[in-house]
Amino acid sequence: MKVRQWREGEWAEVEIPVPLETPLTLVINDVELVTMMVTPVQLKEVVVGFLRTSELIDSADDLVSISLLEQTGRAEVVLRKYPGDLQELFSKRYITSGCGGGQVFIDPALLDKSLTANRLSISPAGVTSAIAVLLASASMYQQSGGIHGSAMFAGDEMLFLAEDIGRHNTFDKLIGAAVLAGVGCDDDHVVTTGRISAEMVAKAAKVGICILVSRTSPTSMAVAVAKALGMTLIGYARRASFNVYSHEQRVIK
Repeated sequence: MKVRQWREGEWAEVEIPVPLETPLTLVINDVELVTMMVTPVQLKEVVVGFLRTSELIDSADDLVSISLLEQTGRAEVVLRKYPGDLQELFSKRYITSGCGGGQVFIDPALLDKSLTANRLSISPAGVTSAIAVLLASASMYQQSGGIHGSAMFAGDEMLFLAEDIGRHNTFDKLIGAAVLAGVGCDDDHVVTTGRISAEMVAKAAKVGICILVSRTSPTSMAVAVAKALGMTLIGYARRASFNVYSHEQRVIK
């Protein structure tokens, strides 16, 4: 995109990349459920991740088909098990919605679950290394900024990378990639560039992720939900420092 740029006392016309944003309407068994604002990459993953974190599917076996109609901005999904009145289900079951990258939900029943028994651990070096790997790998962020990046790790290995204008969307893309690959998430941790909200904690908890790391801050509600669920929440991860907000027993030297 051509823009007028002011630099060192002069105007110039320059070409710069700008993050892409497009609506994606999710249609499930002919029911239009929600429109998400997404970066138009990994669209199948974001749809599958949204279905998994909304607990409409348990695995890829629950999907009959996914048709991505990019020209009309629609994702048409057929589920093997039809969950009844979807709009009624969502209106009764979920109590809050997210902002920014789309629509996300917290299930009150989730707070009865616990990740405390998960004995996954991470070292301080593992925390700082994962953030460094994420930043080095997030090519869209490097090109234009204005993009969030998240990555799923098993130990020191990065399994999946996702970038999007929406923080929540990056989590859905990671979880969708794991579902499509048939990979469980109980032994994995997730790192992200963006602020961690309560909704993002809920998404991670639904698939058993018990360690979340952010380059920035969690919200106060995210900390409260993480404490209640037994999740380790780490923020402001930098080259040589980070803060642990909940369940610090998983961070070991």
